[in-house]
Amino acid sequence: MSRSQALTIIAASIIMIIIYGKIDYGHPDYIEWDLHKYLSMAKAFPSLDPKIPAPFAYRILGPWIVALLPIQEETAFRVLTIVFSLLLVVIFSHFLIRSGISPPAATFTMICFICNRHFFGFPIWDYFQLNDIILLIGFILIFYAVQSGKWALFGFTIFLTILAKETVLIAIPTFIIYLIESGALRKYWKLYMLSILPAVVAFLLVRKLINAPGIGLFESLILYVGKLKSPSITYGLIINSFAPLSLLPFVYWRRTTEFFLRRKYILVYMLLVFVGTLFANNNERLMAPAFIGFYWLVARIVQDDLYPDKVILLITICLTFISGLNYRIDIFRLPGELPFMIVPFVSTCLLTIIVLARKRRIIQPEKAG
Repeated sequence: MSRSQALTIIAASIIMIIIYGKIDYGHPDYIEWDLHKYLSMAKAFPSLDPKIPAPFAYRILGPWIVALLPIQEETAFRVLTIVFSLLLVVIFSHFLIRSGISPPAATFTMICFICNRHFFGFPIWDYFQLNDIILLIGFILIFYAVQSGKWALFGFTIFLTILAKETVLIAIPTFIIYLIESGALRKYWKLYMLSILPAVVAFLLVRKLINAPGIGLFESLILYVGKLKSPSITYGLIINSFAPLSLLPFVYWRRTTEFFLRRKYILVYMLLVFVGTLFANNNERLMAPAFIGFYWLVARIVQDDLYPDKVILLITICLTFISGLNYRIDIFRLPGELPFMIVPFVSTCLLTIIVLARKRRIIQPEKAG
């Protein structure tokens, strides 16, 4: 990646960080939000706040890092969230390039990711969700470590990340599939088991030592699995989470099929992310770990099917930015919740129609020839 492309990604991130703004955490609308739990955990450090319920009480990494800084906790959350978010986009862009994506396609894809209000925008605005950013960075490092055979890095990263959010557990079955798919299970299974052991011990030990009120994972699943009966929630998880790029993999279904046939473990990983959303009441936000597979696929489509069509790329960026607008966050706020739901839907439909028309226009002359 050239210096100008790296600066473009950083500049776009800073602009979107400014646009997303920050939460007025003292507002009555947010008094019951998770952010107050993380803030209380940071203020209680090195002690534990016995009032923090599960699973938040177990997510100690972010609040404890905040508590170690010699500044006010609210400011520390804001500073660290911005720093870690910039680190996330830099690491992810390098991961894409290392995975065979050209620097221009990686740069374009990163700008699309930065405009995703659920995966990038929300934790910027609600900057107390530092653990969410740490989780995404952790997944990138885990993918890199396993693909590179760096088992010490894999074990260390999954160990740290599990102290931020238990979602990282889905990496364990994912990379068993990876080792089977790559034919390396027999060679590396001992190293693999040794690498995940500290993380598993940490997961169990934290829950043993911290006596937190609230329900467990199984009870959470029973409580929230019924949300899939709601068409709007299912739509939000599958389509709205990635708007307006959601249907690009279906438009370029051959590219998508090829991508997943070569990387079945990614498909398993994304399915596990979806299953993980059934353990809590948030929806689109819980799909955030799927970013690594989805935007990797989008980058491949951009590189092989859309680039260098500047018009279609410009339209895509504009619609991605518009889809990222919100009625609650951002400088440019939508007038209410209804436009918040309609805008990404219309943007997704519009982009899909435009890309389909472009694809048909390209294919037809080839058939005629």
